[in-house]
Amino acid sequence: MSRRTLLRLVLGILTVVFLPLGVAFLCVGALVDQPGRGRPEHFLVVGALACGAAVALALGFVLLSRSETAERRRRRAGLRALATVVRLQWNPQVRSGARISVRLTVRFPAAPTPDGTVTRVMLLAPGRLVEGEEIPVLYDPADPANFEPVVAAP
Repeated sequence: MSRRTLLRLVLGILTVVFLPLGVAFLCVGALVDQPGRGRPEHFLVVGALACGAAVALALGFVLLSRSETAERRRRRAGLRALATVVRLQWNPQVRSGARISVRLTVRFPAAPTPDGTVTRVMLLAPGRLVEGEEIPVLYDPADPANFEPVVAAP
């Protein structure tokens, strides 16, 4: 899982934690005259801070999601090339359904490195790729490191 995806996940989780917490504190501060401890104004301040934090976290989540969507759109509207699978590093602890996280290194002519290899972390179905195999990839011509394998459905 890439760092950006992990950051987006954390931002989403924190948003759904802070927003209801802030709303609950705002409700207690606005509706209860004599809370068991503290003053209603304190509840209102804490609730407003939690809601503000949730809005900021949600904004970060949306911006990261839009950035990843734009990156995917550029990649899929880009060029197609044949690439050789140089290395596969499976990480079975990170899964999404039947797909497993893999650090995929491929070599193709447009790669921006001296040895022509680029690496990306992505989710793939196990057993689809083999080291040394040639596979088609889609990539963004402005950023060849932004690639994805074209894997046929089973």
